[in-house]
Amino acid sequence: MNPSLDSLRIPGHLEPVPGNGGLPCFHLEAQGARATVYLHGAHVTAFQPENAAPVLWMSEKSHFEHGHAIRGGVPICWPWFGAHESDPDLPAHGVARLRAWTPLEAGVLQDGRCRLRLGFSPEKNEIPLIPEGLRLEYTITLGNTLCLELESINDGPAAVAVEDALHSYFALGDVKTASVKGLEGAPYLDKLDAMSTKIQSSAVEFTKETDRIYLHSDSNLCVADPAWDREIHIHQSGAGNSVVWNPWIDKSNAMADFGDEEWRGMCCVEAVNTLRDRIQLLPGTCHRTRMEISVTGG
Repeated sequence: MNPSLDSLRIPGHLEPVPGNGGLPCFHLEAQGARATVYLHGAHVTAFQPENAAPVLWMSEKSHFEHGHAIRGGVPICWPWFGAHESDPDLPAHGVARLRAWTPLEAGVLQDGRCRLRLGFSPEKNEIPLIPEGLRLEYTITLGNTLCLELESINDGPAAVAVEDALHSYFALGDVKTASVKGLEGAPYLDKLDAMSTKIQSSAVEFTKETDRIYLHSDSNLCVADPAWDREIHIHQSGAGNSVVWNPWIDKSNAMADFGDEEWRGMCCVEAVNTLRDRIQLLPGTCHRTRMEISVTGG
């Protein structure tokens, strides 16, 4: 039997509360930092280190409803990334972000960090979309940094291929002056230019709509945000790709859950396994995609 939300309460560290739209969520506190995690989609919607501005961006027009993805924070894409390759009518980015996950356990580590673990298994009506025996566990660890670990587990009888992403949205003072460092020299697929392969010659800067899949990307990336005099550091492992995205003006205007001017204050830098880097899981094996976020300056 899975624990109730109230049974996971840890005074001073973890509190179950009703969130936007009445969706249940947890407020976490540890080492002076705060975070919010919704059971809907196992969605981290806030991370704020002590004496720092919020690190994650959230749309003021986001849905908080069953069957809809939350816009901003860190959505989970699984078991496919983007449109389903054989059925474009299926939900974009898979099903894991569209319904509530199950709380598994919570605790405080010896160093004072707070940890919450959630699980996702397919419901009967999702089984045609998800191979038999495939499930997820997600571990969120809060302290001076935010550590996110997504584990795909194959308990089924056959090998399966899955895609995943920690689709993190970062808050910026001004995207026009921001840049992403650590991808210099990396090849990428330009989704806005017929998936043509290009090489990143310098830091990624934002001057128009940007949607790129970086191949064999470095594990240490940095979002420089001079408008807020800070850098957001992203250490990722178990991810073959990094996606960098900003919708700019026209696409922002076209999205119902994205404010017309909100593109100015965000960018996505995502830990992803997709296309030729999708995960191959033999029976009885698992794969962990991990991201750790920290901040300097500000």
